[in-house]
Amino acid sequence: MERRKSGTSTTQMIRKVILAMAELDQSKRPWAAMMLVASWFTLSCVQDVCLFYFMQTSGQLVGPNSIVFLPVVLSLAVLVLCLASLKLEYQQKESSYLETICVIVLTHLSGVFLANIWFQIPDVQFGIAGGLMEPVTALVLIYICTGYFGNSTRASSLCIISFGMIFFTVSTSSFIKMDRTVLIKLLCGMFFILRNISVKYFHEEKVHIMPRTNRTLLGIIGGMPVVVVGLSLYLDPVWALPLVLAVVTCVLQAATTYITCALLLDKFSITTVAVLSAVLQFTEAQVLVTSSRTPVVMAILALVLLCVGLYVYAQETVDTGHTFQSRKIVSTNEMFTRIQFLLFSASIFGVVFYGLQPRVSQRDLQTLSYVGLDKVIRRLLSIDMPEEHEH
Repeated sequence: MERRKSGTSTTQMIRKVILAMAELDQSKRPWAAMMLVASWFTLSCVQDVCLFYFMQTSGQLVGPNSIVFLPVVLSLAVLVLCLASLKLEYQQKESSYLETICVIVLTHLSGVFLANIWFQIPDVQFGIAGGLMEPVTALVLIYICTGYFGNSTRASSLCIISFGMIFFTVSTSSFIKMDRTVLIKLLCGMFFILRNISVKYFHEEKVHIMPRTNRTLLGIIGGMPVVVVGLSLYLDPVWALPLVLAVVTCVLQAATTYITCALLLDKFSITTVAVLSAVLQFTEAQVLVTSSRTPVVMAILALVLLCVGLYVYAQETVDTGHTFQSRKIVSTNEMFTRIQFLLFSASIFGVVFYGLQPRVSQRDLQTLSYVGLDKVIRRLLSIDMPEEHEH
């Protein structure tokens, strides 16, 4: 009897967590949210695998120009596919949502572009920590954009989740060697979170993101093989596999974008979506990061930390009854002004450090060494260490 009671209480606990996370009515099936998350998780994993192999195979064919050329082309293709396959349904005039649409398009394009760049980096383990910080990044950006912080319990649990993932995934040596690739991951997550904040506003305004008619979707899917065959005939035959991977990647990215923006953000909060995204990257990191692992004792402590953080977050979700986070302290105009400022600042920051590549003299580095900032600048700008120059 005691076993039955404990099993029943565990089942009720799981049911409450699922119902609270998805804001489902008690009369509906509680496993609907889990099926939604499982579908998104599977599609995202397959998408990242296809994107990784596309960048690896096509990068060798394009050469040095692939660093910028391939991410730009693939990002624009994904954006065009999303715009062609998705539409908005709203009651007010389109002009009233024009600013929000522009922000969503720019943030989504920027996030996809940085994600494509990151998959070209050979030492991906040095940047993984930036993606695992996404729950904390979401908490900070929500506070900056809306002025709403929530409570200390949720904030603490999000920090515990992020740092538990980082300590379990990244070894001490890799953590010390982190370079500017971690900033690419941070900026990528930042753009996607800003997009999610804007999309969440759409849901609050009862603006629905819908797929277009079946005829349009079938036309898009049917036209893709024609494009692949046509480009394969025009280009070298070795491009056949990269083109197939590119098409599959674009389709999967459009599908995951629809699930995230239309379904997940309709039922989940922005922080919960960030936690799911971090869990996805944490799972992928266990496969991608093979060169260095944390010590066993450290890994066990990090795993305990991660489980505690997830439990506290889930328990806080059950106590509050939901994870819907739509409270705004500031006005809507002020919120989008702040989002646009963050978008502009992050874009300028990325262009300065990755596009213009500012030069720092050895004299400046010597001066910065007195305060311990020379190594930070070297990693941000990919400047070799002095020992490498001597050989």
